[in-house]
Amino acid sequence: GRPTQLYEHFKALLASAEEDVIISSPYLVPDREMIGLIDELVGRGVRVRIITHSLASNSHVIAHPAYKKWRRSLRGAGAEIYEMRADAPILERYRTPPATPKWLALHTKAVVVDGRRSFVGSPNLDPRSMILNTEIGVIADDPELAALLVRLFGRDMAPENSLRVTLE
Repeated sequence: GRPTQLYEHFKALLASAEEDVIISSPYLVPDREMIGLIDELVGRGVRVRIITHSLASNSHVIAHPAYKKWRRSLRGAGAEIYEMRADAPILERYRTPPATPKWLALHTKAVVVDGRRSFVGSPNLDPRSMILNTEIGVIADDPELAALLVRLFGRDMAPENSLRVTLE
C-alpha cells in the first residue's frame, strides 16, 4: 500500500464520528490537517478527548517538545487533553515482577469513535508515526471492544491518574 494509507484510514475513522472520540497515544505530534479535523469535529458537536504523556511520565523526553508545540492548537480546536501523572495510583496494576516500573508510562495506541468503532495498533496516533514508520493497525466495528477501551481510557483520564490541560 501507499505510505499514507494507514493515516488516511485513521483520519476517515475520526471524520466519521458523530458524538465522541477518545484518542490514547503516548506521543502525539499532529499536523495542521489533524488540528483542522479535530476543530471540524468539535464544531459539529463531537466531544474529542486525548490521553497522552505528561513531561513527567514521558520515557522519551526528547519527544515532548514536539507535542508541546501543538498542545495549545489542540486545546484551541476544542480537544480535551489529559496528561498521565507519573505518580498515578494505577501504576500498582502494572507492577508485575520482574517488571517494577518506578513511574507510570502510557503505551496504549488506540481510538474509540462513538463507543462502537475502534482503532488499535502499533503507531503513535499522529501523521509522522503513521506515514514515516513501518506500522500496523486494526479498525474494528465491535461495541464490546469499544466498551472495554472506553473503561480503560476513563480510568486513565480520572483526576488521580492524569491532569487535564487547560489554556490558563
